[in-house]
Formats: sequence, structure tokens, C-alpha cells
Amino acid sequence: EWLGLLGNSVYYNYSLSVNNKTVHHGDDPTTDYLPDVIFKAADTFITNTTENRPWFAFLSFPTAHEPFDAAPAHQSTYEGARPPSEKLPTYNRTGCPTKHWYTKSRPPLTELSQKYNRLGYRRRLQSLLTVDTGFMQLLTKLNTTTTTIIFTSD
Repeated sequence: EWLGLLGNSVYYNYSLSVNNKTVHHGDDPTTDYLPDVIFKAADTFITNTTENRPWFAFLSFPTAHEPFDAAPAHQSTYEGARPPSEKLPTYNRTGCPTKHWYTKSRPPLTELSQKYNRLGYRRRLQSLLTVDTGFMQLLTKLNTTTTTIIFTSD
């Protein structure tokens, strides 16, 4: 079985290579949201793998990369969330000797830039919630005493 994204990481309006056949997806959140499509394919694969022998599944998501599109069910979560870096005493301070040379040479972030950073942070959390939820659903189908699960990130 093979399912792979053709082109760059996007959540809607993309093409997949499914067993060497191109399958196009549109912009319907109920059928085309890429993380859900990947989880559905993984669920089908796991459900249909009935032979008692080792198997391998590799799931890769664009999640946490722009444009940070969360599943519709998660788009109202994490309201008011702020990046942990805002709590640091050196947050948005210039000239701090412990900062990287480029960072300490930059002017402070404007209020608009800070709002944009908060929005990006919140949208990353929302999109990652989709992955967390999907993996929890897949884990219920696995025998976790004989299954090795490896999480990695870029």
C-alpha cells in the first residue's frame, strides 16, 4: 500500500499518489482535509492488516507548518493562548547580551507582529490537536504490547 502527497505540504486542493495513481482532493473540510485523509488511510490499512506478521506504517503530516490549517472541529480551541517565550524576561528586549547577534540587533516587535506571532502559535496548537486526536484513535486499534511506535519531527 502506498499513499503520498504530490507537491508541497498543503491541507486542501492537493493530489496524492495512491498506489501509483493520482487522486485529486478539493477543499471540502469533511472529505479533503489532508490529516484526516491520512488518518483514514492508516485506519483502513490497520483494520485490513489481518495477517499475523510484522508491518510498517509511516505517517507524515504538514501540521505545524504554515498555513497551520486546523480541522474545523479544532478551530475555536486555545483562544487566548500565548507563546511560552512571552514569559521570558528577555522577551522582546533588544541588546540583550545572551541573545543571538541577529536577534539582539533587531528592533522590538511591534504590537501587530506580536499579535501575528500569537495567532500563529494558537493555530499550530490547533493543527497539532488534530494529529493528537487522530493518533489516539489509531492507538485504540493497536496491540500496544507488540507494537513499536516512533514519533519524530523536523
